[in-house]
Order: sequence, then C-alpha cells, then structure tokens
Amino acid sequence: MKDLIYHFLQRQWDGISPVLIAVSGGPDSLALLHMFLHEKRLHPTLAIAHIDHGWRKESRAESEQLEALAKEHKIPFHIQRLDPSQLKGNLEAACREERLNFFKTLLKSYNYQAVVLGHHSDDQAETVLKKLFEYTAIPALKGMQEESIHEGFVLWRPLLNTPKKEILKYINVHDLKPFDDVTNRDTRFLRARMREKLLPELSELFGKDIKSALCRIGHDATDFSSYLDKKIAIYSTCIEENAFGSKLDLRKMCPEETLELKHLLRTFFKRYGLQLSLEALQTSLTLLMKNAANKQIKSGNHLLHIDRKIAFLTRDIDLKGIATSPSRDHIPVPAPGEELQWADWHVSVTQGIAAETPSYTTDWEDVWDGVATVTLPLGQYYLANAAPNDQFPGNSPISKLWNNLKVPTFLRDRVPVVLNHCPHEGKQTIVHEFLSGRRHFSTIPGCKVLNLVLIRKV
Repeated sequence: MKDLIYHFLQRQWDGISPVLIAVSGGPDSLALLHMFLHEKRLHPTLAIAHIDHGWRKESRAESEQLEALAKEHKIPFHIQRLDPSQLKGNLEAACREERLNFFKTLLKSYNYQAVVLGHHSDDQAETVLKKLFEYTAIPALKGMQEESIHEGFVLWRPLLNTPKKEILKYINVHDLKPFDDVTNRDTRFLRARMREKLLPELSELFGKDIKSALCRIGHDATDFSSYLDKKIAIYSTCIEENAFGSKLDLRKMCPEETLELKHLLRTFFKRYGLQLSLEALQTSLTLLMKNAANKQIKSGNHLLHIDRKIAFLTRDIDLKGIATSPSRDHIPVPAPGEELQWADWHVSVTQGIAAETPSYTTDWEDVWDGVATVTLPLGQYYLANAAPNDQFPGNSPISKLWNNLKVPTFLRDRVPVVLNHCPHEGKQTIVHEFLSGRRHFSTIPGCKVLNLVLIRKV
C-alpha cells in the first residue's frame, strides 16, 4: 500500500493547493493520515478536520488527542463539536449533513483543493447493497467515486478500492492506535446493521464473501453511467434555465431508446436538485414518448409540466406568483415614463414613433424567458388575466387561438393580456396577448405609439 497515496496524488493533486484530511481517529482515517504524512515524493500541505459527534463520553478526550497529534506534526487542526440533542430527524443523516457543511466551509475559507475521506471497499459494498435494496437506477449503483463533487466542493477517497482487512494490516504493521468507536457497531443505525448482520449473513448463506461482487457491480455501474452520459451529451443544448425554472426541449431531437431518455430525465432533474419518484419518472417518460400535451406532475416544491416533447420544471415561487397575481382585476397601463408591478412582471412604458416595418411580437417562448413586449397605438389600456372564453378580435375565444397554436396551458395565466377598455361585466375584448407571436392590430408608420415592455422579476 506504500505507493497508493503517491499514485493517487499524481492523478488528482494540482501540485499547489493544500489538502484537508477528515480524521475521526478510527482505523481508516488514522491509516489515511499516516499514509499522507509519510508520502515524501509528493507532499501537499495538510490540515485535519475532525467532528466530535458527542455520542460518547470519550469523544472529547479523543478529539484532544487528535489535536495534540496535529500539533506534533505542525498541521492545522479544525474541529466542530455537535450536540446530538439539537439534531432533528434521522441522526445518521443529520450528522452527515453537519459534516459536509463543515467541510464545505473549511474548503471555502482556506482554499483546500479537496477533503480526503477514509472510505474503503467494504464501505462501497454497503453503499451498493443499500442502493440495490432501494431499487436505485442501475447507473446510480456506481456508489461512491474516488473523486466526486458535492455542492461545489471536491471529495477524495484514495482507499476506496482497498479492503478493510488491508487497512487493519497497515494499522498493525505501523503500530497505530486508533480509537474504538462502538457506535460503528450499534445496530440501531442502518449502516451498522448492514455491516454487523446483513452482509455477514448474506455471505454465509451464499457461501462466499459477497463484498467483492458488490464492488464489481459498482465498477460496472460506473462504466454504464459514463456510457449513458456520453450518449446523452448531445442533448445538453436542449436544456435552458431562466427565471421561471428549467426547460428540457426535445421537439427537434429526442432519444429513441427508452434507456437513454430515462437517463436524460434523471440527469435533468438531478441538475436542479430534484429526485422524482419511480412512478413520477415513469409517468414523465411515457408522456414525453406519447407527445402528450399539457400534463402536470407535482414533486415537492416543483411542478413538472409535460407539453409536446417539452418538460418544464417550475419552481415553487412561480406557484406563489399565481396566487398573488392581480387575477381578473384590470390594472391600467401606466403613462409613458411610468412603471408598475403586475404579479412577477415589471411593466414599463415609453412613447415612440411607429416604424415602417412592424416590430417583433413576442410569443410564449419569450414569455418563458421572462420577456413580453408590444407596440400599441396611443390609447388607454389595461392589463388582466384572460379567462378561456374572453373574446378576441373576430369574436373567437382566446383559448381557441392558444389551443390552435399549441401554447402551453400552464403559461396562459402567468402573463397578462392587454385590453382597451375596462368592462364591469360580461365578456372582455382583448387587444393583444403575448403568447401566440401574432400581431392582431396595425400601427400607422410615423404615428405616435406606446412601447409596452414586461420583464419578469423573481
């Protein structure tokens, strides 16, 4: 194992930045620290990060021993003490989140290239098995990686392909004295149950150690995930993000293979921190393949809209925007030089002169991008949400025009229409709407006009 850290640093270290090692004091992290301290060919500046979880009465004394070890080697020592009574929900998950936040803060404050963790192949086997039981997608069975990125900071796992028994041999050879954390064997916790009971029982029933087989599954899943990543890379141009949310537009090109489309959807959702249930994912897949129109799937604080080969992922703030919009109230368009706020839209008006060539008229894709504009003849106008039966020039309901032009339904009440009068009852007559891309009136070149601009603000 003496060359393990050397070869790892050859691959990963930038040759300049300091490196942060997470040290619990157990055999894995203690062996890891020892390896780094005794690697003389490549020797980045080191620092230690330690979490005192406060689960055991010995933990404070152990943290003090580690701090003394750091001082002995003249290494910066960062510590965070946790109070288990203040943590909510699943204790394992809460502590993991606290650790990651601690590492993230340190990397940002001290410009460490990465935080180095002591995960080994036995940990990898547990991770893969857990994901198998959770029916995780095959690409996700890759488990942990030697280098990964979590919320923008880098994690290194040099020992990931090293069995636990090899680490214990290293500990004995070098006469290291790790701490014995009994909570690692406490079967109240899932990881400990898997380590102490499930994996040994499965190995006994199967007649051989299954940990190496699980790790091979993880390696194959890594290769499979990389293959699918390459296959869907061409669709990166189909993803756009703006103030409304995110859009995956597959109208021009869409994966023909179900497996590739499913991987693309998972990647799209994961990119924005959303993990759909298997049912929601399959529903999304089916709707896209069927070219379904105006379907909606809710997941947490997000709404997923499927409309004719496009997946729209809107944020919760948009839902609040609908609830607080002026709805059917008629809001006068401000005078030139004045401004107003309509729901999430900032409305401004300027006066100008009509050009020989009519100006561009925005459509629903512009509205999705957060912009809506129109040039109107001088007059008094109002803004309001449109109802499906509101009349349009030609006595045709506005909903008929939008349906014919395949305007996504969920956008129809997120931008106002323009009216030239303010009726107290009955049907409205709409002068202009921003979703079709059609111009429904004309302006006389050289005459004064109003330039109405709506910019969506979140």
